[in-house]
This record gives sequence, C-alpha cells and structure tokens, in this order.
Amino acid sequence: MTKKIISFILQILSIIVPKNKKLILFGGFSGKQYGDNSAFLFEYIVKKHPNYKAYWVSHKKEVLKKVKEKNLPALFRYSLKSMWFSIRAKYIVGSHNVKDATMYEIVSKKQHFIYLHHGIPLRKGWFDIKNAPKISLKSGKAKIKKSSFMIATSNYAAEQQNKLLPIGLDKFKITGLPRNDVFFNSLNSFETKLLKKNNITENHFNILYAPTWREWEGTNFFPFPDKNLKLLNETLKSNKSLLIIRPHHIDLEKKEFNRLKNEIKDFSNIKLITHSEIADINLICKLSNLLITDYSSLIYDFLLIDKPIIYLAYDFDIYKRRIGFYPDMNEIIKSGYQAETQEEFLKNILEIKNNNDRFKNNRKQLRDKLHKYKDGNSCERVFNEMINL
Repeated sequence: MTKKIISFILQILSIIVPKNKKLILFGGFSGKQYGDNSAFLFEYIVKKHPNYKAYWVSHKKEVLKKVKEKNLPALFRYSLKSMWFSIRAKYIVGSHNVKDATMYEIVSKKQHFIYLHHGIPLRKGWFDIKNAPKISLKSGKAKIKKSSFMIATSNYAAEQQNKLLPIGLDKFKITGLPRNDVFFNSLNSFETKLLKKNNITENHFNILYAPTWREWEGTNFFPFPDKNLKLLNETLKSNKSLLIIRPHHIDLEKKEFNRLKNEIKDFSNIKLITHSEIADINLICKLSNLLITDYSSLIYDFLLIDKPIIYLAYDFDIYKRRIGFYPDMNEIIKSGYQAETQEEFLKNILEIKNNNDRFKNNRKQLRDKLHKYKDGNSCERVFNEMINL
C-alpha cells in the first residue's frame, strides 16, 4: 500500500475517530530535523504540563535517536502507533510544514493545526516573487487554509509575517517565539553538556557567524578582497576568540560549503557547527558575544540578547533585486557594524571585544518595535492559546 493511499485513509479516519484533548503531536522541518519553535514548545509541555501526552514525530531515525537521548517521547512517522495517534490527537503542532508531524493534511474540524512558523521574515516570500515554484505556493496555501492560528512577537511582526503568508491578522496571537525563552532561562544539564562538547563555553569570546541562503548560488562566507584566513585565525587566537560558523541548512548541499570545510579545517579558532552537532541555533546565541550575519531573520531573535551585530551584506543590491525585503533593510543594518574588507571586519571585532558598543541605542529601538515581550514565558502563552481554542 503506497503512502498516498495510507494518507488518504488516515484523513477519512481522522474525521470519524474521537479526539483525545490531552494528546499533542509535534514536528518540524517536514520531519527531517529536530528543533526550532515546535521543539522548544514540545520540551516545555513535556516538562511543565505532564498531564498532556506530547510526542515528537519524524521519519528520520537519527532524529528520533536524538530526541530519545534527551529522554523525550518520540514516534516514527510510519509506525502504526504514530498513525493512530495522528488521527486521535486534538492538536498538531509544526513550524515549517502542515505535514511536519503527520502523513496527511488535517481535514477534520475536530483537530487543530498550530503553525508556529520560523519567525519574523526579512526576505520576501514566494507569494511576492515572480515565477515562484508551484510546490512552494501550494505549501503556503495549505498553511493558510489549515492553520488554527500563527504566533508573532508583536503587532508589527504579525504585519510582516502576514505579508509572507497572508493568513489574516485576526489569526495571529502575540505570544513571542518559544525558542527565545532559552535567552531568559537557565540551561539544563543536557544543553550545557552539548555546548561544552562543541567547545562553546564562557571562557571564549564567542562570535556566531550565521548567514542566510541564496537560491542562485552558495553563500560566500568570507567575501573579502583582502581575505586571509590564516591572519584571521591568528587574530582570533591571540584575542581568545572563537568564530563559530553556522551555515543555513540549505547551504549544506552546495559546493561552496565543501570549499568552506576545506578552507578552515586546519584553523583552531574557526569552528563549523551545523544542525547535526547542535539542532537549535538559539542555544549557541545564548553564549555568543557577537553575531555576524547578512539578511538572516536570526537578527530579530538576537536583539533580545542585546549584544552587538556585524553585517556582511556583500551582495545587497543583487539580493534586493532577486528576492527583496519586507522591511527597510537599511534601517535594520543601522543596528550594527558593517564590513566590506577583512581589515574592517577584524577592526570591528576588536572594537566590540573592548566593550565599545556604538549601536546599542539603535538596537534597542529596533528590539522594542519587534518584541512585545522580553521574558521567558512565550511557551506558556502559546500553550494557553492552544488549549483555549
């Protein structure tokens, strides 16, 4: 029996089978990875609301293994138990796709799909890009149709998200993002061990470099005319600084990523950490002293930490022409330093390390515009909105 037939049968059964109000299924990244908003909310409910039965669903055995290593309940998507729970669960929670946690798109009015989304968008979405892939448009329309609600960090953020996915402002709940709670709460023993295992401790001046991705090519991670990685590494080493490169997961499949691995393999203070090592980038953010990025929406999360940002917007005009931005990107970039050469880049790093934070006020203005809440209670607010549907 093919997966399509099974999915259709499950859809029909989901209309008939009674729902368990205490059963919640979670997923993310179309079942391929563990992390993001849905993972943080999942762990919160398991810990704080044990009277609810929460499960993470994936078809990747390595993902299920990671979840179980954290002593959390997980289900293999194609198991009979997972299929049965999918038609019994009152709530289905995802952050990337309507089928993050199920084999089928919800059709029963007795079930709720909670779409947590990835976050506040910077780049324009598929509905605003010419010749967008049909599969991407279809996925977007499904999220609009199936979602009981989406979450946002402020009314302004909801307006930006509604441009990306026009679901209607009435369907947004201003709760904050679950993954940002980690900034305000203590790390648990598992998280502490994971960071230490990857050499991320408070003993270093930690610099997180997390650029976004480009459809037309791989990211140029060091876009400097005076590029000298040996000098960069020596400067980092002499200043007890660690540069942590976190590529976008789409960049992992591109040739530029392989080139990057070869370029930095012999450097002690330039470290590559992908989703395989640490699923949630916000854990790295928590112990980072500085963010380097281009047009990543991680900027918005990092504002809550109130630490400096350096922008490497090396292809700004090309990116704006080919993709475009929802907010005024020039306003965003004013919240941090800019560098076009490695000399400028190193100068900025050393200035920041010496506690010169020239853009603190600019960041605060942007942060207050984007975040209604600056606490560690986003998970609880999302949970309450969910069970009050």
